Amino acid sequence: RPSSALSLRFPGREYDEGPYIEAVSGWCGARSSQVSPPWPDGRSLLASLDRSRDLPDFPTGESLMRPLFDLAASKRIRVVLTGVGGDQWITGSPFYYADLVRRGRWLTLARVLRAADPDSELAWTWREVVRTGLFPILPPIVRRAGRVVLRRHAVPRWIDPAFARRIDLEARLRAAALPPSRGGYARAALRRLLRSGWETLTNELLERGAAWRSVEYRHPFHDRRLVEFALALPEEQRRRGRYTKFVLRTAMRERMPEPVRLRISKVNLSEIYLRALGALGGERAFERLSIAEAGWVDAGRLCAMYRDVLARAARGDDGYGAAVVPLWMVLAIESWFRAVLAGERPDAARSTDGAGLPIPASGRAE
Repeated sequence: RPSSALSLRFPGREYDEGPYIEAVSGWCGARSSQVSPPWPDGRSLLASLDRSRDLPDFPTGESLMRPLFDLAASKRIRVVLTGVGGDQWITGSPFYYADLVRRGRWLTLARVLRAADPDSELAWTWREVVRTGLFPILPPIVRRAGRVVLRRHAVPRWIDPAFARRIDLEARLRAAALPPSRGGYARAALRRLLRSGWETLTNELLERGAAWRSVEYRHPFHDRRLVEFALALPEEQRRRGRYTKFVLRTAMRERMPEPVRLRISKVNLSEIYLRALGALGGERAFERLSIAEAGWVDAGRLCAMYRDVLARAARGDDGYGAAVVPLWMVLAIESWFRAVLAGERPDAARSTDGAGLPIPASGRAE
């Protein structure tokens, strides 16, 4: 039967995917329906907290997807197929560098690094090459010494040190070394991702938001058989030359438009997070944190971190996106703390729509 393609659009923003949407829907003959979501506001961001008494969903979750859910309801669509899982199992892992170093394949490593396109998922820094290519194969005592010399801390500096010591947060956050195995470090990293709490959390939030809107998500890439197949692939079938998902791109030759099949860029919605922070009060929210009064976080460091993010975004610095998710998680936990532990109603009245933030028109974010 004819299928419907439901898509979010962001006109005028760098992460708008209009040309790719039109190419795919035209290729497969789907009825394309597109909608542009409003900027996040406090009420929509905290709606899931009010219902579930759990952490509010991410700004790129239900609050952003609500127009698509409404569109699906208007068309009486109840089951939606997604692409969730493709990034996890088929993109590959940078720990492939460690496999190449361990096997002494220096020429291949040089070729891999040289072929990586700076505008693609394979873009790298020397810091990342050291972290994923050298650190995993070093003896534990050398890794510990290296962390001391480089002053690498597992506990973020904006978490109160006394609180971190009391709950032994350093040990809890310090990821166990990837065990060398027959499949190599890259495959071990994918297995760890498969079992990670972060992956479980994001999937549960996704399902909960869809269920509340009477839509059932189906994720073909989460089919057990496909996951097992993907995990068994050699890394060269995931990453080759300037491409990730190499095996998928090969399988889709003549099955999708070439501009989509050979695309190396990814959208990034860091601007949505930044506007969500503004919608929940911006710097004022970080100045009066209840979880700071409880001794969990350092409000001063968080305020400075937020101001730095705004300044970098205003001058078009692509690197500001690395800090917006931790900042969002702080306000998410603050909202949960106030609603569940302090018994307050989620306070959307203090929010704005985030439209006044000094964000560059391109919306480009790291």
